Amino acid sequence: MTRLPDYVSLPVESQEDGSGETIEERCFSAALICLEGHYTQSPPMGPQTSAKVSSMISKTLEKTHTLRKAREAISRNVAIWIWLTRIFAAAIPSLTTRSVGPLSSLNDPEKGVTPQESTACIVNHHASIKEDLGILIKLMHIARNLLVNAEPEVPQDICAAVHFDQMVYQTIILCVNVTSKGYDGEIIDENQRLKLTDVTELYKKLLVTSLQQAHNWTAKHDRNKNVFLVRRPL
Repeated sequence: MTRLPDYVSLPVESQEDGSGETIEERCFSAALICLEGHYTQSPPMGPQTSAKVSSMISKTLEKTHTLRKAREAISRNVAIWIWLTRIFAAAIPSLTTRSVGPLSSLNDPEKGVTPQESTACIVNHHASIKEDLGILIKLMHIARNLLVNAEPEVPQDICAAVHFDQMVYQTIILCVNVTSKGYDGEIIDENQRLKLTDVTELYKKLLVTSLQQAHNWTAKHDRNKNVFLVRRPL
């Protein structure tokens, strides 16, 4: 079972250890490594590790909001961008299967999933979808924040080099697929409707945050803007 130490409380200024990385970078990296293992089932996290990872992600999100030095240090860490890319690459196919239906059905009209079938998927996997979306929303918030600094072209270029922009694009597609299904006419009980609404609202939050991240990635960067505008679904 993956184990993780508690996040260390720090003064306002970021601290560095002998490796040259700040403590924020090291703690966030540790959380990302656990998450990547969790989403690839190698190994999945237990409840205690999951709680600690969630706490680390929340603290990192807060620091990228409030501490410029921490935000800029994390934004230039290539390994962190790689872990973020791997996490979304593993999480998006799994979420798609649990929220929309089999991956093979997405680009094949003959295997298309009806809104009723999609509803059943979401209701049956409500708890795990909600947990995963909560984490991914925070990670996307962090990725958005990392592009807000004095030299945004540096993290913008790293983001492109490790293909995180492609993960953002795939996330947007998934969110649109779920939120545009049109579930209102379905005959479902109140409990199912609450679960469906719960998940749909989380997908809307992830969609908004992903669009904000994409905006920051393309801001004042013509090459990135052109890449995003001409991209087509995979």
